[in-house]
Amino acid sequence: MKRKSTKIIFKILSKYWILMVAFMLLVALFPFFWILSGSFKTTTEVHFTFPPSIFPRTLTLENYLYVWRERPFALYMVNTLKVALLATFLTMLVSSLAAYACARIRFTKKVLILVIILIAQMFPGPSIIIPIFSVVKKMGLYDSHLVLVILYAAFSVPFSTWMLYGYFRKIPQEIEDAAKIDGCSISGVFFRIVLQVAKPGLAAVGSFAFLVSWNEFLFALVLLGTQKRFTLSLGLARFVTDLSTYYNNMSAGSIITAIPMLVVFFLLSKHLVGGLTAGAVKE
Repeated sequence: MKRKSTKIIFKILSKYWILMVAFMLLVALFPFFWILSGSFKTTTEVHFTFPPSIFPRTLTLENYLYVWRERPFALYMVNTLKVALLATFLTMLVSSLAAYACARIRFTKKVLILVIILIAQMFPGPSIIIPIFSVVKKMGLYDSHLVLVILYAAFSVPFSTWMLYGYFRKIPQEIEDAAKIDGCSISGVFFRIVLQVAKPGLAAVGSFAFLVSWNEFLFALVLLGTQKRFTLSLGLARFVTDLSTYYNNMSAGSIITAIPMLVVFFLLSKHLVGGLTAGAVKE
């Protein structure tokens, strides 16, 4: 009976897999469509129309104009872009050096060190926010972008190190040996040869680090105090007030916030798949 039922299920799946994929895509993309639709709705339609309309009855760009003119979203975007780019650069630098050392240098307890690096990724943010806040206050780094850059890089380095470690192990040693014979130094081999070959892996790591930095909310909320240093995630949260939640304005701000991430994804999409799959190796 079990084999027969398994064959029936497999036959159904093989026959209607396109419909299943289409359904899953619909479920995954519907929230984005709902936000996009809400960004073109008027305040009256959003708050007082029941049942809610899927498509806007009256298209309006007032939400985008309000977000960009009446709210300092340009400043939020500049702050977020600065923090995300610096954190991404720091993540790529530290993780590439650590991964290359683990991939090429033979030393005892290497696997243990890699496991400890991975364990650092397992602690949830809320569990360490109080000690981090205390340290930041004592060091005088409260309400600064520098502390966010350091923290976001620290969150991204463990996973990025493992990803690049697998990628570096697949690079033939003969390429580096040939460069050394030609008189290239160790640092020259790393920066001129290895990193050039590892561009897909670096693209995957950079996208991951940029995404973590761009979307982070909790630490920015706790460690930033003045509006002029707010990031986009904090700017979106300001649409939720004691009196009401301005869903249409928040939707417009969310679309604006998502655009840079979409641009990064499409620019690096050629390298992402190769970089992610190359890092999936065992020690």
